[in-house]
Order: sequence, then C-alpha cells, then structure tokens
Amino acid sequence: MNIIKDSGFIARFCRMLGFTSKPGLLYSMKGIVVSNLWFSIPFATMMMMMMMSASLSAVSDSYVESARDAGCGKLQVLRSVVLPLMYRDIILAATFIGMGKIASFTIPYLTGPNNPKMLGILLYTQVATYMDYQHAEALSVLIFLLCLAGALVYIITNLKEDEWQSNL
Repeated sequence: MNIIKDSGFIARFCRMLGFTSKPGLLYSMKGIVVSNLWFSIPFATMMMMMMMSASLSAVSDSYVESARDAGCGKLQVLRSVVLPLMYRDIILAATFIGMGKIASFTIPYLTGPNNPKMLGILLYTQVATYMDYQHAEALSVLIFLLCLAGALVYIITNLKEDEWQSNL
C-alpha cells in the first residue's frame, strides 16, 4: 500500500520524473493489476520461464535450421516451427498462473477491499460480514468451474496432441 498510494513510491517517482498527475492506484483495478504483477514476478514468472526454457530445449535445432534453409525469417520460424512445438507448455503455464489468480485474496484485499470486488474478496465478505453461506457456496462453485474450464482446456490440448502423435 505504501508503494501504490497517491503519496507512495510510484507517485513520488513520477513526480521526480516531472509528471504531476497522481496515479490513483490504491482502491482501483489498475492498482490490483499492478500489485498482482509485482507480486507474481518472482513466483509465477520464474515458474513460467523454467517451463518455457525446458520446452525450448526440446525443440531440435535441425527444425530451426531446416526452416532457415527454406527461407523463413526469424518471426516466421518462431510462428511456424517453435510455437507449434511449445503450445502445450504455454497452455500449461497459462493454466497454472490463471488458476492461481482466479481466487487470489491477499493482494486484492490489501490494495482495494472495497472496490472492485474480486472473487476471493467477495467470497470472504459473504462469509465473514454477512454470514450468507449460500451465496458463498455459489461463489465457491463459480471459482471451481472457472478453474475446471482452465483444466479442461489443458486436458483437451493434451488429447489432441496424443491423437496427432498416434497418426504418425
């Protein structure tokens, strides 16, 4: 909160650079997104980078060299050769990060418990403040269904890849 409030570090840094407007990050969706990104950098990003580096090491150099010999540029090699070989790992990393952020509680609670309502905060409020267990149960099912949708995307992606390999 000391970093994103209007008299915090980000505002002082902007004033030092000559910007006079206040960022207004506390108690706003922008503040929640910025704080979640800041909080996720050491954990989610490192996990994703390790998964991507493992996936990139599985891409054979001969594929890239063949595409370069066929006249493909760097972006075309990335789009036509590398990304199709890595898409399962990209979907897996996005699923893990997305599931971790769907019902995030700590950052939205500290940066904006009143506005906007995130699912984790809304669930907590329904139980702790209103004692509305039925509404909280419905929110829990909604969070579960959102996570299930992400898991189903990953499972379907793996099934399609297995079908593709069995046709070879």
